[in-house]
Formats: sequence, C-alpha cells, structure tokens
Amino acid sequence: MSLAPHVSTGLFLSSDPDSQVLPVLKSTDSLPQLLSFSGYGNARRKVQTGVRRPVESEKWISPKLIDIAMERTLAIMKPDCVRKHLTGEVLRRIQDAGFIVLGIKMIRMSKPEAEEFYEVHRERPFFGELTNFMSSGPCVPVVLEKENAVSDFRLLIGATNPADADAGTIRHDFADSMSENIVHGSDSAENGKIESNYFFAEQELVNNS
Repeated sequence: MSLAPHVSTGLFLSSDPDSQVLPVLKSTDSLPQLLSFSGYGNARRKVQTGVRRPVESEKWISPKLIDIAMERTLAIMKPDCVRKHLTGEVLRRIQDAGFIVLGIKMIRMSKPEAEEFYEVHRERPFFGELTNFMSSGPCVPVVLEKENAVSDFRLLIGATNPADADAGTIRHDFADSMSENIVHGSDSAENGKIESNYFFAEQELVNNS
C-alpha cells in the first residue's frame, strides 16, 4: 500500500482502493502521526502511522498498521439485581454508556465456585458473607469491551458503598448495602481478562460491534 498527497487538503491518502485506513495528517516534523477511526474488527482499532523523513525529503516511510487493543472488563449482575428484576435496566445503562457486550449468560454459582472466583479475598473478613451471597441465587456474568473499559465501568456503577456512590450511578440508584450492591466490576484490565476467562471460553465471546 502506498501514500499519495491530496492536492487540495495536503493530506496523504492511501492509494489502495480497498484500504480501510483513513487519511494521515501531513507531518511537519519527524514524529509519527496517528489517526484512529471508529470502524474496527475483532474488537480492535487500526491506526495508520506515517513517519516523515527529514524536512528536505517529501517522501514517507511505508506506513504500517498498529492494533490498539480494546479493554475487557467483567460485570456480574449479582443475585440481588436478578431478584429485583433489574437485569434489563442495568444492561440498558451499560450499553447506553457505549460498552460492547461480548458474552452474557445466567448462572448460579455454587459456594465452592464463588470461593474460587473470589479467592483473592479469602483472608478478608467479608469473604464468607460475600461468597454466601454470590451463591444464594442466579447471577448474570457479562464480558464487556470498550476503550478504558475498566475505569469507565467503575465510574458507571459507582462506589462499593452505595451511600458513597454518586447520584445517577447504578449502585446509588439500585443497591441496598455494601454487601448487596447490584453489580461486580473488574478492578484492573488484567483481572478483567482473568475474570472473563473464569466464566467464558474465548470462542463463546462474540464481537457485536
């Protein structure tokens, strides 16, 4: 694939008619110029880079495609969410916030399964109460994808204690207590992958973008 300058705009455009790469801004220095666009496949966005040679040269080094990974996070609509018939409303809010649902299922965890999932909290004083609650009824794990998915989702759901959650967040609006707070969200991108893999095989996840 080669680049050709567009006379009227000064942009460098791909000469490949089948390319899905958008124009790259003409550089005024030797730094890479990045331009992202919203169309993507396999939950990734492609970004074209063009690095300009020294100022005396108008030629571009051959562009390359870089994949920028979208973050995954795991949400679990907890037993209190299911019991209150709020799964639809919570899912609507999640999708309205721009998250892509890659996988969703309703399950009922056994006590040992809940203990395994929350193993990181085993030594915490709330471990028994937490795992009893999470195995007390059906719940709905959901794998979500979005740029900045982990931080954006935690902003959407609000603080662990609903009394401290901002107005308009899911926990503020629907949760009764810290122990029954409607929804779980991964606390890091790494844990988002680990937690998603606990409930879903990779082949179960579908990119619905």
